[in-house]
Amino acid sequence: MDQYGSILLFLIIVIVVLSVVDSLLIMTILNDGGWEVNPLVRGAIQLLGHKFWVWKFAMASVPLIFLCFHSKIRRVMMALICLSAIHVAVVTYEIYLLAQG
Repeated sequence: MDQYGSILLFLIIVIVVLSVVDSLLIMTILNDGGWEVNPLVRGAIQLLGHKFWVWKFAMASVPLIFLCFHSKIRRVMMALICLSAIHVAVVTYEIYLLAQG
């Protein structure tokens, strides 16, 4: 049976939580008159409306399961660290946009 470390668990939780926060912030920005520049995400928002966050959660979670299974590979752990950093940057930028009003 595989055993996974606490760092892996932490990274996965961070990515999933930040993905959900990102979705909520996107919806808030859109409600305030902003727009989504990513065409794939914009299409999902147009198709799913406020249930968009479910799609975003699935798009973040399913690949994380695959990456978790392959976490013994050093590059996978580096990819998870990079994904965490990217999500932190995106959420920070969205908070900045909302603060600018």
